[in-house]
Amino acid sequence: MNQDKIESELNKIIYQSEKVENTYLDSLFNVISPNQTDETTTRIDTVLDRFELLSNSKDYEKVSKVYANGRPIVKSIKNNHTQITYWNQFHDNGQLKWTGYTTGYIWPIGKWEEFDMNGQFVKIIDHESKRINFVNVHKKAIELNIIKHDLDIYYSEENKTWTIKDWNDQKKYVIHENFEIKIENF
Repeated sequence: MNQDKIESELNKIIYQSEKVENTYLDSLFNVISPNQTDETTTRIDTVLDRFELLSNSKDYEKVSKVYANGRPIVKSIKNNHTQITYWNQFHDNGQLKWTGYTTGYIWPIGKWEEFDMNGQFVKIIDHESKRINFVNVHKKAIELNIIKHDLDIYYSEENKTWTIKDWNDQKKYVIHENFEIKIENF
């Protein structure tokens, strides 16, 4: 067995034993509206050498970007209630590169999986290991009844804080590492 094959098999074993379920994030992502009647709108745009397909409903927003030849670039699906987005990003050859969750379309949260150019698992990237854990912040925000409307949730590397921006109440909740919360109007 050659070195690449051995490494690939070891990575599979590591992946199967270390693969982490993002169960809390999965539960946030799967929240749907109690009203099951939902209309979907779809739009296709051509941008340079690629097509962008946007499908939007009350519960989810799906985005798929592909090259004109059909090779995928990125696919995402955002829960419109919780602002949690699930991503698949692809290598130039069409193989899966990364998969994981973000808040909105920006901040990676939880554990992401990375794959090589052949689509083989490489490693798990833990975005929570060097900052306040998003899940803990989200649970604290629910406990304090902050999570209730249209929100933006983002992390500041510079300040080491999570911010929850409530557009309906025009308030910004800045959550520090010690879970001290500063409330500001905007």
